[in-house]
Amino acid sequence: MPAARGLAATGCSPIPSPLPVSVWHAAIGQTTYADAILDRVVHNAHRIELAGESLRRTRRSAKA
Repeated sequence: MPAARGLAATGCSPIPSPLPVSVWHAAIGQTTYADAILDRVVHNAHRIELAGESLRRTRRSAKA
């Protein structure tokens, strides 16, 4: 995971995901890979979890 190591050392690396972090292990599949990725990505992260309807959907509905 050299790319993840380099990003973590340089500062801000936003990683958007439609999946909550709690299901990343299941989504990745391989426990060892999931642990390695989550250790590097989530260790010092500031997580922002959004809830509610997508603004894209509400704006699309308003135009129709």
